[in-house]
Amino acid sequence: MMDRIVKELQNNNSFLIVSHINPDGDAIGSSLALAAGLTAIGKKVTVFNNDSVPDIVRFLPGSSEIIHELSDSDKFDAAIVVDCGTPKQLGEKFNAFKGYKKLLNIDHHATNLNFADVVFLDPVACATGAMIYRILKTMQVEITREIALSIYTTIVVDTGSFHYGNSNPEAFRIAGEMVDIGVEPWIVAENLYESQPEGRIRLHSLALNTLSTHYNGKIGFIMVSNDMYKATGTTAEDTDGIVNYARSLKGVEVAMFIREISPDKYKASLRSKGRVDVTKIAGRYDGGGHVNAAGCVLKGSLPEIKKNLLEATEEVLKQG
Repeated sequence: MMDRIVKELQNNNSFLIVSHINPDGDAIGSSLALAAGLTAIGKKVTVFNNDSVPDIVRFLPGSSEIIHELSDSDKFDAAIVVDCGTPKQLGEKFNAFKGYKKLLNIDHHATNLNFADVVFLDPVACATGAMIYRILKTMQVEITREIALSIYTTIVVDTGSFHYGNSNPEAFRIAGEMVDIGVEPWIVAENLYESQPEGRIRLHSLALNTLSTHYNGKIGFIMVSNDMYKATGTTAEDTDGIVNYARSLKGVEVAMFIREISPDKYKASLRSKGRVDVTKIAGRYDGGGHVNAAGCVLKGSLPEIKKNLLEATEEVLKQG
């Protein structure tokens, strides 16, 4: 599968790189690493995302050049979807855009819908950034410090700083090589974890007041409402990492984080410590993700949504 993607990258000249809405470090880092690599070999590359770049990854080279609007006059040989396995998650702007001849997809989500013309899928990869690394090495593109910084960041983010079960040998090998190239881990850590605005900390404090456990302590629940955003001057971007409070509880097998999008519409993020496949839960609501990290959007009242998710999670837990 990688060979077909490499061939497309070699044989075409202009590319639009796009990833999922509400982008995280893997989405942004993978997009920027691939863009820098293709630009280095003479390709014309534009990076687009429906939403703004999160503050914590704006230190990555090229992040300020990501565009958020597309014009009918824009034309590309191919669009490359990275770190996303479903068209719905690309946003309305890209889905309405027709200015490309072929659609390519590079992704590590097991729930990938195989919607592109050419797909490179590896659910075992620790991050899409690791797949970008393989592609660039195969194409004999020099991994500069700029590219290394983005790739290293994708791995740190998607492995939870090497806490999660996807912290496989490849993750450590690539991370080590990126450090050899010149990446300074403390700079990445400082930007990701030690540059928090005060409002974000206050939001997390309010969220902690909602923390509860269920099903004999095997399910951890936490939430954020729009009222909490207003009280702290924050946005959904500042909820990153909140689910880990529930996940970190002793005895919890599945952590559940729900944030309000609008009245009667909520986004659920599910995390597992490795013994439960949370895609089985998210999939019931047309969501997706990884075995240990998945999500979905639900409509209804909060009590109803919470009840349904808890029941679905308990059922999966009983199945073992």
